[in-house]
Amino acid sequence: MNRLPLSIRAMLAMDRAIRRGQTLVSRVREEIFLSWVPPSLRESVTFRIYEQYSPQSGDKCSQEYPRELFTWEQELFTLEPFPTRGRVLLGAAGGGRELRWLADRGYEVLAFEPSDLVKDAAQVAASRPKTRVVRASYRELVLGLESGDGPLAEPCAEGSFDAVILGWGSLSHVCESLERARLFDALRHRWPTAPIFVSFFLRRGEAENLVPVRLRLRRFFSFLGAPGRPANGLRFFHESGFAYAFTVDEIRQLASDSGYSIARLQEAPYPHAVFV
Repeated sequence: MNRLPLSIRAMLAMDRAIRRGQTLVSRVREEIFLSWVPPSLRESVTFRIYEQYSPQSGDKCSQEYPRELFTWEQELFTLEPFPTRGRVLLGAAGGGRELRWLADRGYEVLAFEPSDLVKDAAQVAASRPKTRVVRASYRELVLGLESGDGPLAEPCAEGSFDAVILGWGSLSHVCESLERARLFDALRHRWPTAPIFVSFFLRRGEAENLVPVRLRLRRFFSFLGAPGRPANGLRFFHESGFAYAFTVDEIRQLASDSGYSIARLQEAPYPHAVFV
């Protein structure tokens, strides 16, 4: 290293400084969103961010968004305990990626999506029999199952499901632990034999987020009266909004607390699990 010309060494040092600066800027930006966006608006912000993936948006992101199942998803949906036929409830259906795959293999699908991506999913369903798409969130699913109200109450009452899929990464967008508990309790109470297929963001350790700069920013923003009090594990990503990153132990605990056992739990290539 010391044999390199001084100018090259200076350029390498500058590159390292720039990278450290970019990391700092990214952390500051994330902490601003976590602390200053009121918790009641986090879900709406996330929905708006996902709308950039609609082909109708004309955004570059819409061209980069996957339109087919990943290899790990195809494996997940073709091995036990996934049913070989029957009726599937698909949450956070996005633009209809999983819906298309399921419908083309003969499954009857009730899909729901809370953002404007529901329009794309509805287009997928329009040409496929035995499919239905509803604009609704996980909170509205729980409302429908618990009290019989909301847009999902009537379609969910039409019959049982042989499997429940919480679409790609969407479990992490149920950011509050109480809401996650209510979701799984409601699913188990209504369809106790249906396996639940989930994927999620993963973090490797309890203190991963709490690097010193994050702690200082949170304390400072709290002192200034910021409405957000982000829990460890809550993140904000410019490409996917607010999301909770789980530890493996938290996934196991969520299953246990809701009366499920785990039939499959994989950390790679994308974290996912099957609750039975």
